[in-house]
This record gives sequence, structure tokens and C-alpha cells, in this order.
Amino acid sequence: MQRKQLWTKISGGLMSLFVLVNIISCSNIYHDDTGTVTSGWVSKKSGTTEDLRGIACKGTTWMAVGLGKDVIVSTNNGDTWTPKPSGTKEFLYDIACNDTAWVASGDSCTLTVSTNDGDTWKTKTMSENPNISCKGVACKGNTWIAVGTSGVVFVGTNNGANWNNKSKDYKIREGVAYNDSTWIAVGQDGSVSASTDNGEKWTTKSSGTTDYLLGVACNGTTWVAVGDKGTVIVSTDNGKKWTTKPSGTGKELFSVACKGNTWVAVGEKGIVIVSTDNGNTWATKPSGTENDLYGVACNGTAWIAAGQHGTVIVSTDTALRQ
Repeated sequence: MQRKQLWTKISGGLMSLFVLVNIISCSNIYHDDTGTVTSGWVSKKSGTTEDLRGIACKGTTWMAVGLGKDVIVSTNNGDTWTPKPSGTKEFLYDIACNDTAWVASGDSCTLTVSTNDGDTWKTKTMSENPNISCKGVACKGNTWIAVGTSGVVFVGTNNGANWNNKSKDYKIREGVAYNDSTWIAVGQDGSVSASTDNGEKWTTKSSGTTDYLLGVACNGTTWVAVGDKGTVIVSTDNGKKWTTKPSGTGKELFSVACKGNTWVAVGEKGIVIVSTDNGNTWATKPSGTENDLYGVACNGTAWIAAGQHGTVIVSTDTALRQ
């Protein structure tokens, strides 16, 4: 296995970024010659200057949503991006996908569905109140759950064609994730709620923090939630008990993703923190941007984060660990 360091300048919009990328000859991802040594992340032209709030992937196809009228789509592992109409004028905050459908959630509890990789969308507005928003969405097979402000919970079936209101209380919920048996939603005042019956009933869990939680993810056995003031909490028993872990930052963390025992959280002013021991310890990594990063995801070979002013940065798993 050979490692090479390649230097390239990437220009996009109002700024240019120089980065040093480590290329491994047997890797499935290759980024052309890119710049001086700043980080293991490479900036990519997103085709938009609007804030991007959520990102998801299906194989090498990626989609990001945000505050513009378009979603942006990449079919080559984040190398190039194409804007496509989202089918709604509402701001969108999160997106998730399974093998056949993409679902994005947003203001007025908008839930918009595409089954052709973003070419067309079918939109449902679940609230007439513009101040109520669906902030997070996740799926398990053909079951979807969207959560948001005023404690809203919507459960979707038939790949997002049908939605039922299962709202429970008035606490704001920002993020939701699942494993084989449990859904967990996080939000205001450190709230953690768990469901084992696909969203029909929710049980409040003690998180050990009152800090606002903004994102949550699970690798099957370990859950990690992140939020305000650099908060990171970890659970290994499906949310029954949570342990606070030092993150090394006081900046707001908006999103977290995982690949096996490797975790990445992103947030305010381009902060990126990485754990390679299942969330126990965390190290700050340079991202090459000062823009807020609102979403991060991984498809097994590439990590992509999206954020303020249309920022998109890409890293390989190998570069991330260095």
C-alpha cells in the first residue's frame, strides 16, 4: 500500500482553499491534486451559497438540503454537485434515505419525498403553523420518523406516502436516530426520548445534561448525542444511561455520524471532533473552514460535512484518522 501527498488549489465562490490530501493507492476514493497542508478535508463547489442544514447518502449518491429552494445532489461521492428543485419553498433542515426513497423535513412540518434521487419530489405539509418545524428525520426500512418543535413526532409508512401524528409533549426535538430495536430523539434541555414500537409511545430518559442536544446517531450498540457547549453524551444500553464525555471544545456541535467505532461530530465555526474509540475520547481536527458545519454523514469510504454559505467538505476515512 502506497501513500502519496498531493498538493492542489481548489477555488470556489469567494474564496480559495489549499489542502494536502493523503492518497492511498488501494482506496476507493481519489481526490485530484489539492493544495497546502491545512487538513484532511477537501472543499468542494456545492453550486449554492445558501446554508446547508442536512446531508445523507445512498452508496456514492449524496444529497444535502437547506435554506434555499434547491437540494444539491452528488453521484460521484461528493466530487461534484448539482442543484435540483426541492418542490417546496420551505426551509429544509434534515434528510434521510433508504434503498428507494429520500425524505427531507422542514418548516411548517414539511415532509417531501423523492424516489428518483431528487429529480422530482412529492410534498406534504403537516402543520398550518409556520412556527412549527420538523428538524430531524430518520428511517428504518419503510418506517420513517420526523421530529421537531413543539414536540412534534410524525411516523411515516409506505416510504413516506402516509404520515401519522404521534406528538407527545412540547419539548423541542432536534434529532432522531435508530438501531434494530430502538428510536431515540434528542432536543431541548438535554431531553432524550426513546421508543421501541416505531414511534407509537415514547419514554423520557435521563441524559445527565441540561444542555441543548442537537444531533444523535447510533452504530448499532453505542449511541452518541451532541449539542450546545461542546456537549457529548454516550449510551451503550439503548439510552437507559448516558455518560458525558470530554469533547475538547466549548463550541456548539450540530451533528454526529459514525462508521463502526469511528465517530465524527461537526459544528460552530468549522469545528470537527473525531473519536476512534467508540466515543470515549475525542480529538479536534482541522476542517479547513471557519463556516458553521450543520450536518455530517459517512457512506463507509467518504465523510462529507455541509454547512453555512453552501460549504461542502469531503474527507476519506484514512485522512480523517491522521
